[in-house]
Amino acid sequence: MKNKKLITIIITASLMLTACQSSKANIGASTEVPEDSTSVTETTVSTSSVETSEVSTEESKAEELTPDEKKRKEYIDKLKTFTDDDTAEYVMEVLGDDYVNIGSGVDWYVYTINDSESIEVYPALNAVIYNHDYIQQIQLSGKVDIFSDEFNEKVNKLTDKSTMNDVETIFGTEFRYGSFIPENGTEKVDTYKYLWYCSGDNRYLEYLEFAYYNSKLELYISKIISIVDSRNPRSPDGSTELSNYSEFN
Repeated sequence: MKNKKLITIIITASLMLTACQSSKANIGASTEVPEDSTSVTETTVSTSSVETSEVSTEESKAEELTPDEKKRKEYIDKLKTFTDDDTAEYVMEVLGDDYVNIGSGVDWYVYTINDSESIEVYPALNAVIYNHDYIQQIQLSGKVDIFSDEFNEKVNKLTDKSTMNDVETIFGTEFRYGSFIPENGTEKVDTYKYLWYCSGDNRYLEYLEFAYYNSKLELYISKIISIVDSRNPRSPDGSTELSNYSEFN
């Protein structure tokens, strides 16, 4: 669903808060303190040179990024600093004021990173969520085998000739809606999002997202990752630490 602009976001904050089923080396330093003061000076210069080189390399990498890439990097770097002890107000202070309040009767803020990534802040629940939509397209060939047996069987009953009604018939009514406007388009295209995987601590969710577009049914995988959620502590095994996800590396 490349080049399609998202315009609405489903109520993901509530999803994250309900149960699902399912030392850097000290460069240039010596282990022995040199008796010769000259040696100490040389060591210090060496360390400084290395540090300067590292800074220059990072600056060079930053200069190579496009404006959109820089924007994304800034948001992701900020997200990696938050903990469950942080308040929604603090998170918004760090993220800045480039948000839209889409709540109706309640504050619900959305920061758009790009067409497929966004951040939601829900002060009432002190929740901060990262969304990554349309990560991967799945071809409806009847030979899908990347999910559990149950979901492989359901998905393989569909083809690109199937309709959204077919999706609802097979997957039932436990779904949530999303939508997007195709690039250069004017009308919204509705999507059907079905939760197929949830981590034991409710911090990581994956959805099957169906859309009927260009006269055919398309299937994508979307994910939600909880950044701040004091109600659902991360698993002790560290499996849902942000460093485990490609988006944060």
